[in-house]
Amino acid sequence: MTSSSDAKDVSALVADVKVKRERAVSADGKWGRKQPIASDLDPESCRRKQVHEIVSWEKKSEFSTWLLERFTVGKLWEREYNALLNQLGFDVVAGQERFDLRGKNGRVVCSGKIDGKVQVGRKRYTYEVKSVHPNLFTQVRPGSLEDLRQLASTKKHEYQLTCYLLGHGEEEGWIALTDCLGHWNEIPVRLDLELAERLLKFAEDITTAAELYAANQKDENLPPFTLDTDECARCGFLGKVCQPPFLFEPAPETLQLEALRDEVLIWRKNKEARDAWEKADGAIKAKAKAAGAARVLCGGMLVTVKKYPKAAYSVAAKDVTEARIKIIGEEDRE
Repeated sequence: MTSSSDAKDVSALVADVKVKRERAVSADGKWGRKQPIASDLDPESCRRKQVHEIVSWEKKSEFSTWLLERFTVGKLWEREYNALLNQLGFDVVAGQERFDLRGKNGRVVCSGKIDGKVQVGRKRYTYEVKSVHPNLFTQVRPGSLEDLRQLASTKKHEYQLTCYLLGHGEEEGWIALTDCLGHWNEIPVRLDLELAERLLKFAEDITTAAELYAANQKDENLPPFTLDTDECARCGFLGKVCQPPFLFEPAPETLQLEALRDEVLIWRKNKEARDAWEKADGAIKAKAKAAGAARVLCGGMLVTVKKYPKAAYSVAAKDVTEARIKIIGEEDRE
């Protein structure tokens, strides 16, 4: 039996664990950079933000503990995947190896660290591990790079790996996507030279703009403000060193909010699935009730039909027939 003093002791211990855990992840919450990093490179993103990431990084809002812990989980799954490949007999020859991409004049314009390489014969393949929410994971079909491109939060993964392939002189690699529940989706990526040239040009432009601003620190030397206000809403520089005009304007009655894109795709796809499921569920139960048997079997499914009295409240009492569905041999899963 646990005493009240034991409960107080464990409460204090748990509180201490929470404080130290949050302190540990917060220590890794802010870092500087000398040029764009591959994981953040997106030619469609705000160029002004990309420059601030280099010249004003220390003024950026702190990441929340919630988000930092999410980053930590990503690192854990990266190590898990490396171990899995080794266990499966693949020759993992590199991990967390620094990467530098140089521009036309030889200077470094993009950097990062690869998650790993697998060697097959004389050829090496770079891979990048990415963890996503289970709801997003289900939106990407096995091996589908096209599906990855459709999601706003995952399209940058191709850009990142493209930079790695270009910098290492490789033609092929893959993105290992996980839902953090133990499931994986390997997506092959082949070097697209047109995309690589676009990314290289973008990185060079950002590096040049950062150097120009650092030399005189005049706002007119920064790239123009983005018109994507939902990107502004997610930016850690908003209201700190960046004051876009819309902050001082009245809010519009109607706003095109692209930040909802991923959720809208999930909503639409799952609504279609839900509607189809509800229709089939109703039809199965209706036919099972009409059959007049206590149990109905079909295709590995067991439908149990039971009649029970329903108490009277504002409506008259009546008997209700209920049907319940169970897949035979399948245990309950989360």
